[in-house]
Amino acid sequence: MHTGISRIIADLNEIAKFVNFKSQRADIIAMRPELLDVEILSGKRTFTLGVEGISDRMRRYLHKSLNEQELLKALEQIYARKPRQLKLFFMITGLENDKDRKEFKDFIMKLKRLKNELSPGCRTIMSFGLLVNLPFTPMQFASTIKDPDSIKQIKGDLKRDCETNGFEFRMAQDTEEFLISQHVALGGFECFNVLSDFAKNGGYFDGEHIIGDKNALISSLRSASGEGLYGSKDENYVFPFETLKGTPAISFLYRMYNEAKSFLDTGYCLEGKGVCIGCDGCDDRKLSKVPEVAQDDINRPKKTAERKKKPQVVKAAVTIKEAGRFLTPEAKCAFTGRALLEYLPSLVKDYLACRQVQNMPASKGYGFLFGRFLYDFEFLSGSEVFLEYLKTGAIETPILSISCVSEKETGTNFRITSSWKDVSRYSFQNRLQEFLLGNGMGFDIAKSGGVTHFEVAVKDRKKKLLNSAIFQQDNGCVSLEIETGSNFSIISILKHLFGEEWMEAKVEAI
Repeated sequence: MHTGISRIIADLNEIAKFVNFKSQRADIIAMRPELLDVEILSGKRTFTLGVEGISDRMRRYLHKSLNEQELLKALEQIYARKPRQLKLFFMITGLENDKDRKEFKDFIMKLKRLKNELSPGCRTIMSFGLLVNLPFTPMQFASTIKDPDSIKQIKGDLKRDCETNGFEFRMAQDTEEFLISQHVALGGFECFNVLSDFAKNGGYFDGEHIIGDKNALISSLRSASGEGLYGSKDENYVFPFETLKGTPAISFLYRMYNEAKSFLDTGYCLEGKGVCIGCDGCDDRKLSKVPEVAQDDINRPKKTAERKKKPQVVKAAVTIKEAGRFLTPEAKCAFTGRALLEYLPSLVKDYLACRQVQNMPASKGYGFLFGRFLYDFEFLSGSEVFLEYLKTGAIETPILSISCVSEKETGTNFRITSSWKDVSRYSFQNRLQEFLLGNGMGFDIAKSGGVTHFEVAVKDRKKKLLNSAIFQQDNGCVSLEIETGSNFSIISILKHLFGEEWMEAKVEAI
């Protein structure tokens, strides 16, 4: 970890709504728990730790340089700060024995006591993966997991110990995808044609999973590479791509592998955690320092957090053009931010430091139907710059435009006017009643001076759809005024009332 990580977090916190990173070392948290304070002040509420081995012995095998005492100390510090979620990631190697499994069960019991005492509401997830022996690491020499049945008992014991103590159990990857990943990781050019044929037959990776006949792919890969890839290997084994420039020396990797086989972990190049292990990754062979947390690195996020609680808000309309009609909500937000910052680069810090989301309740008015959305733009400061710019003209891009918003496009009360061809006396009333009853809303009806009032029952207003409706039907035209709740979507009532002609209706906020 960078020795100035707390300063980096404090700096990023001033230009981003949240500062987060995937995973961090438990031993550094144990040594510098004040790092957690900087992270929490910067908006972090979920923590992930890579524990790797399920016991001290297995962590020595994986050269994690982390013992249970350090791990529990770090977890105690995290739970004491009441996080929303904690995720611990473990590796299954296939070498775990009964003693290792007993040690894991004891650890789970200790963790349960910590959680119940300090943070009973924290969601805690135990995620397990099968060890992929990666190239350019000491584990490339080790035998790999080839038969999933060999670790079935281990998985079952770990799952039972987690779930009976109230922790979620997850496998990070399905077995077939693990076997494919492991083979491709250690395989060479002989895998290319196999993967190419798999793709030609319709197989692909969708970003999360491999789609296609995975068992056939595994069989073809094994036929192409042979059995030597799966067994243990000596120093003379020739790995694909081992001559690439910048890779660790084979002699170093093999020495570390022999230490792993002996379950020997001499630490790593951090002060207080060991000595230089001779990887030749640096020239001076100096030990890294444990990160220091300056008081200013805590004070600055505190001040920024207070400012973020009271952002300056400007309501503006975002009109999506034809080129962006199929964008997801997240993409709309991203392109909106990009457009704003391209036109007003002086607002980069003030804009990025706040949450930018579409104002959905307000967007359910007229504009919501026709690609015009209402956004609450938040800024730490400088909102007047944005507002003044919009008064002079819209921000235009090929995908969208940003402009000032009319008062008729905001609010939760709307007036709908439309032609109504059915001249029978109760035709519109019956259609409106169908909508209310179809959505489980009871109501009372009152009439006066040609106007019909619908009052939704108090208990049904909890659905946050409609509170009331007032309409008048006259001379082939109908006018409807509705008071809506936060779960109401105007498009649903328009389609029900007006059918295929719903887009002809005029909608405005009142």
